[in-house]
Amino acid sequence: MRRSEIIRSVQAVCDALEHCHVFEALSQPFEERQGRSREDQPPEKRANVLGALNQFSILASRFTDVELEILRIFGLSPLLDVNLWG
Repeated sequence: MRRSEIIRSVQAVCDALEHCHVFEALSQPFEERQGRSREDQPPEKRANVLGALNQFSILASRFTDVELEILRIFGLSPLLDVNLWG
């Protein structure tokens, strides 16, 4: 991997995460989630999280091998696992 390719790939991953608002969707206050099953959460919260992850998954389907490797290195590969969030 060339340095320029790594920089471009990191930027592409960051752009996708920002565009889909993944961090905002996943950073609900812990108190809101504590002790609640997924079904007990308000529908708009579930929709926000699922929508963000779905949109990210669509963008990530076009990632290059280097971009997928960046996800793996930073421990973000689970964001692509539909079984985890679906």
